[in-house]
Amino acid sequence: MTRPTSRAPRAPRAAAWLALLLCAASAWAATPAGSGSAAPPALEQYRGRPVLVNWWATWCGPCIREMPELDEFARSQSGAGAVQVVGIALDEAANVDAYLARRPVRYPVLVEAVEYGESGSSAGYGNRHGVLPYSVLLDARGRVVRSKAGPLTAAELASWQAALPR
Repeated sequence: MTRPTSRAPRAPRAAAWLALLLCAASAWAATPAGSGSAAPPALEQYRGRPVLVNWWATWCGPCIREMPELDEFARSQSGAGAVQVVGIALDEAANVDAYLARRPVRYPVLVEAVEYGESGSSAGYGNRHGVLPYSVLLDARGRVVRSKAGPLTAAELASWQAALPR
């Protein structure tokens, strides 16, 4: 017998985590990624538009291999329905600054200080085991549309964007 599934109970929890993430973003903004740059924008400014949040670390090989795809996807976004890519580095700010100085990306990167092995804010979006990279696509209302543990491909990014409500 197939057990019916419902996403309704997850909606309030996802909204609560999004609110927590938005509030915490101002604390992360105090630790900017990118030497000499202004603090990265808080997630609050993206309310009303879809956001792809990608958790990564400088020591994570699959994360690093995925970044060119994310960067190209971010570059391609413009106009109505554009998805804002936001990276959240679970790493030390100095490591992130050094990495981004060598390989800059066109999307904002926030730094979330966590102990090694912790999943940080990504746990609230289903990443209970702390797998990196971990990505979540939020619609314009902040609801989770898609999530994935592991690197995203260009084809997956396109299908995720197509899954957004119009």
